[in-house]
Amino acid sequence: MTTTYLQSLVPPGDCAVGGATVDLRIEVQAATSPHPSDSRGLWAFREEYRDQFVGGLLLHGESQTQWMSDEILAVPWWRVL
Repeated sequence: MTTTYLQSLVPPGDCAVGGATVDLRIEVQAATSPHPSDSRGLWAFREEYRDQFVGGLLLHGESQTQWMSDEILAVPWWRVL
């Protein structure tokens, strides 16, 4: 069973990167092995907020870090805490 949570690190508008306001999103998967389809929530957010989206993190329970796309990184949850 995979559980998905879409969470913002900071409220939109509270993070500035290179002088631009951005929004970074995190998706948490209970599955141990990340698959590109696991990042569908991040893709949906990216499509809706394309002008603000700078990247997304897919946190998972496996041990390896891998790029799901050029803007979404899958990383073990324990590496970011």
